[in-house]
Amino acid sequence: MIHPRSNAVKMADDLMVALLIDDEGIEYDSNSPELRRRLKFSAGKTDFSDNAVRERGYMEVRGTARHCTVRMNPVIALQPTCTAVLDILTELDPDRVNLKWYNGSWQDEILRPCQKAMERIVELSKTMPRPQRDDCRQAVREQASLDVDDPLLTLCKMWTRGERDHRKFLAALVGDLEGRYLLVRVDNDTRQMYLDDVGPGFWLLDRSWLDRVLAQGNLLDQPDANYAERILDTFRMAFDGGVPIVHEVDTIINSPNDGRMRARYRRVMLPLPNEEGPSWLLSTSYLDEGIDLRSEG
Repeated sequence: MIHPRSNAVKMADDLMVALLIDDEGIEYDSNSPELRRRLKFSAGKTDFSDNAVRERGYMEVRGTARHCTVRMNPVIALQPTCTAVLDILTELDPDRVNLKWYNGSWQDEILRPCQKAMERIVELSKTMPRPQRDDCRQAVREQASLDVDDPLLTLCKMWTRGERDHRKFLAALVGDLEGRYLLVRVDNDTRQMYLDDVGPGFWLLDRSWLDRVLAQGNLLDQPDANYAERILDTFRMAFDGGVPIVHEVDTIINSPNDGRMRARYRRVMLPLPNEEGPSWLLSTSYLDEGIDLRSEG
């Protein structure tokens, strides 16, 4: 078991701190052999923290209350990571910060006072990030493995009983599902998909986007175009498969305002064919921070 450092940064001016902060904002000793094993980093290599920052999106803080160094890769570091580093700097309050950030090569900035460094970290963290390999991870969950009180199971049972009216499924969305749904209209001739309705429970979507996308019905018109393309491909496979499919999803979403954010949720997609008019696909989900499809790297 990896033992994270206590969140309280209590130190004398000359006491050295060396911390790596992960994508949930949890702090670890930069020299932790257990963290090396978790990230499958060879014991013989010496640039462990460098790799964790450049390739894994960790951030590192090393130094004292007089001077410290912060390292980050702004295109993959998540917001909880940045927030935790800002909290550390607030308590440490160093006289000078050496900020090293990576964009293909290491860039160096010397910033004083500490507030200037914190403002620069916030600025870098909101640089529009590039999509990364494996940003979106998902795993099929068998319906039989769902808890009896799982709201997704109720919808699956409605479908199994023969229900295909999308309005009745929408009426059955209660609790956590009520605000988190996408209703997609499917053209029976062309198989084109159009976004018909969106629930209000998606925290990255603002009102102006919702108004525009509902007017145009364009599924690809989303803040993160790569995420939208993955969703569209998944929707097509779900509809063509002809049966409900449940996924556990662990994805990184790129937001122009908030940077890279991790979202974990359980989702069901219900194909609702209709011979007398347009067919439908309903996708609904609820957040579950217990889902972790990234722990093995």
